[in-house]
Amino acid sequence: MLLTGTQIQRIHKALLDGYTPESLRQMVRIALDERMEVIAGGANLSDQVMNLIEWSAAHDRTPELIAAAHTHNPRNAALAALDRDAQAWFAAPAPVAPAAQQPVATAQPPAAPPRSRETRTMTRNRTVPITLAVISATLTLLLGLLVNLASTYIAEALRPYAPWVFVLLGVVFVASVAVLIWQMRAEPASSSVDAAGARIEQSATDGSAIVRSPNRIAGADNAAISQSAANKSRIEDSGNSIE
Repeated sequence: MLLTGTQIQRIHKALLDGYTPESLRQMVRIALDERMEVIAGGANLSDQVMNLIEWSAAHDRTPELIAAAHTHNPRNAALAALDRDAQAWFAAPAPVAPAAQQPVATAQPPAAPPRSRETRTMTRNRTVPITLAVISATLTLLLGLLVNLASTYIAEALRPYAPWVFVLLGVVFVASVAVLIWQMRAEPASSSVDAAGARIEQSATDGSAIVRSPNRIAGADNAAISQSAANKSRIEDSGNSIE
């Protein structure tokens, strides 16, 4: 325990004021269970007190020494004041309250972009065959288990048909897997055909629009020629009437 110079001086002065060499030796033997001549020798009382203070500081027993000195001589004012001040010297520091932690905002993952109608349709068309194939395989497995269970109880009756039943189950399972593979391979081709058909239909629509445009122009020219001929005929009729 590290003591300041001022604290050592206060302790030294109070012990000299409150004890004689014999009473100090008795207090150390009774209160600290130590022998004065072993832990703090000296030529005089001042040296003995200084050595006792150094020993108590080295062994972290200074608070115990001050309290015992006051207890064995409670009427001494210097020891009472020293004991009172020493309680503040060696008091444990107040715990520091931890700082309040601020909540950490977590970044939200970006929302997935909405899927288009074509994507949803393609996903649905791909999911339905897979689901049907899985259901078919599951039913096949359950049917096989049921047949195996039934054959346990009526083995004699089903024994002639057992090989054919298992052959049938194998055929159904292989057919289900084949349909699934065919469907998965056919989807990209059908998508390409649909896209090509849409482009061809658009091209045909544009071509028909181009073809109709000259017809509309020719019809407009014919109507204009007919109108001019009618106007010329009315002018000639008017001339004849005047004559």
